[in-house]
Amino acid sequence: MVYVIPDLQLTIVMTSDPNGTRDTGHIDALHRLVADLLIPAAERGA
Repeated sequence: MVYVIPDLQLTIVMTSDPNGTRDTGHIDALHRLVADLLIPAAERGA
């Protein structure tokens, strides 16, 4: 997955096992990781 957040001059790239399961719970968890941890850290300048 590639997340591009121009306002923060931030690009996040995530890779995973191409043969792994693609259930929506895993994908939702990745979206939450970006929204709840990575973006707030970038906003704080961490």
